[in-house]
Amino acid sequence: MNNQQTQIDTLKPYHRITNRLGIALSMLCAIHCLATPFLAVSLPFLGSYFETNPWIEFVLLGSGLVFGGGITLHNYLKHHHNLPVLLVVISGFSFLLLAHFFHGHFMETPIIVLGAIMVTFGLYFNHKYAHNVCKTCKVPHAH
Repeated sequence: MNNQQTQIDTLKPYHRITNRLGIALSMLCAIHCLATPFLAVSLPFLGSYFETNPWIEFVLLGSGLVFGGGITLHNYLKHHHNLPVLLVVISGFSFLLLAHFFHGHFMETPIIVLGAIMVTFGLYFNHKYAHNVCKTCKVPHAH
């Protein structure tokens, strides 16, 4: 046992990283192989349940609005003061809410896609601009 530890310690950093990566990938493969049959059987049932239960969609949309909108508003007020980012997130969530009035209509899917893209880009740029603020002078910088 001590001899194995000595061999591991004498490996180059590159080899230690690749050994750990190999072990991690093997573990992920095992988990994937165990979980795939269960997911393949249960996902169609779960998908039909989500489609027939509108409350799940409202809960997901509401929690996204509370957390994503809250983080964006906080970062806007405290960090980056970038109004277009805030407006894109608000507009995206508005499109997602608007899509519920077009349920079953041919415009429902394009409105949902547009809203999801707007929210995604808005949250991405919110994160980007909030972390580009200098910690000492509180001024945005392009790093």
